[in-house]
Amino acid sequence: MIRILALLLVLLLPDPAPAQEAAAEAPPDGPILRQELDPAEGAPGQVLTLRLTVLVPSYMPEPPVWPALQTPDLKITLPERGSGPVSERVGGETWSGISRRYEITPLHPGAYALPPISVGVTWADGESGEIRKATVTGDPVRLTGVVPEAAAGLDPFLAAEALTLDLQVEGTPEEMTQGDSVTLTLTATIEGGTPMMIPALLQVPGIPGIAAYPDEPRLSETADGGTRVESVTLVAEAGAKADIPAIKVDWYDPASDSIRSAATEPVTIRAEGPRLPRLSPQQRRWAVTAGLAGLGLLGGGALAWRRLRPLRQRRAEARRASEAFAWAALQDALRKRDTARLHPALDLWAARCPAADPRRDPRLAGALAAIGRARYGPG
Repeated sequence: MIRILALLLVLLLPDPAPAQEAAAEAPPDGPILRQELDPAEGAPGQVLTLRLTVLVPSYMPEPPVWPALQTPDLKITLPERGSGPVSERVGGETWSGISRRYEITPLHPGAYALPPISVGVTWADGESGEIRKATVTGDPVRLTGVVPEAAAGLDPFLAAEALTLDLQVEGTPEEMTQGDSVTLTLTATIEGGTPMMIPALLQVPGIPGIAAYPDEPRLSETADGGTRVESVTLVAEAGAKADIPAIKVDWYDPASDSIRSAATEPVTIRAEGPRLPRLSPQQRRWAVTAGLAGLGLLGGGALAWRRLRPLRQRRAEARRASEAFAWAALQDALRKRDTARLHPALDLWAARCPAADPRRDPRLAGALAAIGRARYGPG
């Protein structure tokens, strides 16, 4: 009998599960920020996608204020059409929002962390219609740049879905004469990676008789890759004969998890004209010795010049402080009839004159008085 009563009580009591589920599904009071990173790790040069989604219970009269994401050694870009409207079910209700997609590319191996992301949100209260503002903040975003095992020996590391090299030669490198020029232009095109990761490739070795004038490399980015363009102009200054080896670059292909290569054809250089003289080993040693000796003399002369500078300065100061210097200045003023300089020069000479004050000499006083009358008139 007791068992039957207990069973009836259990059957008649309300099930708490629906109430608990309803409480768990109760929507929040304000906006929601969701963030998703896919994948969370990748090889340097590979693109990882970070998606931020802001949801509100009604609508947003103004677009969200998205953060400017910047972190050293990470390339972060907003792709074209990277934002769009979304809607989701939240607590049994339909919420509207906007999603934004960022592309993050680690440039080097290592662990990275973006600080907590904050987004400014303006939305309308569903009940009162009042416009409200808030800032929602997410968690730090952590990602890792890793070098795959298959690319452990790749230096420098370069990852791409595809990479091609195109070498254009302007001129006739095999039929040059003195004064002729040839321009080599190398274009490296990458897909599924960034041209910032492509190393310098067009490196012409030193060729006797050929002068090389490289241009600054040019980088251009596209939605899924880009190009690196390098150019060098070769000018024949004398007879020359050489081969520029093929340009080759190795890169990691994530799709096949393997190392792939791209290469150009070698370039032959021939320039007619007198060859630059070749020095024997003994002549080269003499040239190096003479050069070092010349540098030593220049260095010693510069050192001596620096050490003698204080002595020269002291001598110049002593000369300017001498009676002879003051006498020369007075003579110069008299010779040029410069009355403005005459009295200061006379006073300076008198102060340095070892004998009696010359200004007390009646003849000198009379001459000065005559000069004054001539300049200012009798008075």
